[in-house]
Amino acid sequence: MISKLIEKEDPGISVVISAYNRPDYLEAALASVLSQSLPAKEIIVVDDCSPIELKPVVESFRNEMIRYIRSESNMGANASRNIGVQSASGEYVAFLDDDDIWKENKLERQFKVLNDTTDCNAVLCGFEFLESGRVKVRTGEKEVVKEVLKKGNPYCGMSGFMAKRSTLAEHRFDESLVCGQDWDIYVRLFQSGTIAYVDQALFYYRFGTHEGISSKARKMTVDSYSPRLASIVKHRHWLGEKYYRYRTSRQILIEISKKNRKYSWLMYSLREGGLVATLSAFLDMVKKRVSIVVQWSGY
Repeated sequence: MISKLIEKEDPGISVVISAYNRPDYLEAALASVLSQSLPAKEIIVVDDCSPIELKPVVESFRNEMIRYIRSESNMGANASRNIGVQSASGEYVAFLDDDDIWKENKLERQFKVLNDTTDCNAVLCGFEFLESGRVKVRTGEKEVVKEVLKKGNPYCGMSGFMAKRSTLAEHRFDESLVCGQDWDIYVRLFQSGTIAYVDQALFYYRFGTHEGISSKARKMTVDSYSPRLASIVKHRHWLGEKYYRYRTSRQILIEISKKNRKYSWLMYSLREGGLVATLSAFLDMVKKRVSIVVQWSGY
C-alpha cells in the first residue's frame, strides 16, 4: 500500500534535525526517521557547533541519504532550521529536534493530510511524553483553530511540524526569538493558509531535556525577562489587545509557584497585562494543573 503511495505521489520529504551536544539522543532520533513507513528523500542533520562531536554518530549509520552540516558558531535552533530548509531538495520539509523520537507512521500520516487538505501549507500533530506515557492530543480537531492559537501553542513543538518547502522559503524561522519560536511560525503560516492537524500522537516528546530550559526561566529576574515576550509583542496586532494581554500575563506567570520574589512577578503581570488578563491567566493555569492531576489519578 505504502509503495503505491510513494510511486503515485512522489512526496519528496526532506527531514531536518537540529542537533546540539546530545549524541545518544541524536542516534535515537535518526533511527526513528529511518524506520518510517513512508521513507524520507533525505535527512539533513544541522549541528549547531556542538562542543561534543556529533559527526561520528551520523557516519555510524553508513547511509548516503543522511547529510551532516556543522555551523561555525552556536546560533540557535531556528538558525539551524533555516540552514536545513536552504539545503533541502524535497517538496516538503519535516522537522525533528534531536531529543525527540518519531513514531513509525509519522511521515505517512502527515503527508496524507497535507497532500489531501485544500489550501494547506503545514500540518501539526499530537504527541506522547516519552518519560510518562501521557498523551497530548486535541481529539476531534482537524486544523489549527484561531481562537486556540491566540491563547498559545497547545498543539506541539517542532518535532510535530511539517510544511511545504516553498512556504518555508517565504516564511523563514525568526532567529532573533529566544522563546515562542514554534508559536511564531504557526501564527505566520496560519495567516497565509490552513494548518492541518492530525489528532494522533505521532512522536515521543522528551520532557526531561526541556525541564532544564524551564529551570533557567524560573531563575530569571523581572528586569531580564522582556526578551521572552518578544514573540507576543511581535504579533500584538494579530492577537488584538484582549489576547495580547492574556498571552503576556500567561507567559510572565508561568511556573510562578517555583519562582523567587513572587510578588514582583505578579506586579509585573498586572503592569504589562492588567488585572483581568492576570486573573484569567492564573485561573487557566490552575485548571490545567487540576486537569493533569485528575487525568493521572484515574477519576
